[in-house]
Amino acid sequence: MKSELITLASLLLLVFSPKIAYAELLTFECVFTEYSDERGKHNYSKAHTFKIFWDKAINKASQQTKYKSVNLRVADGQDMVSFIDTASNGDVVVTSIYKIKAMAVQSRNVFAFPSQAYGQCAID
Repeated sequence: MKSELITLASLLLLVFSPKIAYAELLTFECVFTEYSDERGKHNYSKAHTFKIFWDKAINKASQQTKYKSVNLRVADGQDMVSFIDTASNGDVVVTSIYKIKAMAVQSRNVFAFPSQAYGQCAID
C-alpha cells in the first residue's frame, strides 16, 4: 500500500509540475591543418583551432578563438550545419561542418585574400 501511494504521488508530481525546458548545447572543437589560397594548397605551420558553441533550442552560436569571441548566424541542414560570421567591414567567414563525419571547411571571403581551410570538428 505504501509503495502504491509513493508511485501515485510521483506520477501526480510529474503530470502537474511545470515543464522545464532544457537547452540542447553542442560544442564543436575544430582543428584545421590545411588551407588553400590563390597560390595553391598549403599546410598550416601550426594547426588553426577554435571552438563553436551552439544552442540548438534558440539556434544561436558563438565562436571562441584564443583572441576573441564572436556571435554567429546558423544555417542548419540535414547533414550539414554552417556558421556564418559577418564582420562590420563586410568580410564573411563561413564554417561548414558535415554532421556525420565531422569533416569541416572554412571559407574566408575577405577582400583581396579569399581562402579555404580544411579540417575536422569533434562534436560534444
